[in-house]
Amino acid sequence: MRAYAPLLVIAAVLAAFLVLDAAAPLLRPFGTVLGLDGSPGIIDHPDLWSGMDPLSKAAY
Repeated sequence: MRAYAPLLVIAAVLAAFLVLDAAAPLLRPFGTVLGLDGSPGIIDHPDLWSGMDPLSKAAY
């Protein structure tokens, strides 16, 4: 079991990230995230993103 400890830690961190990434859009009220059009890597609507919490920013 000792040999699998680092793998269990990595799996736990990845699982926590996956759960948070999936839950972030569900935590935002319906209709508050608009303007999801645009190009990858470019922030088209900075006013929308400036008021968003870091968890939701990472998910979107």
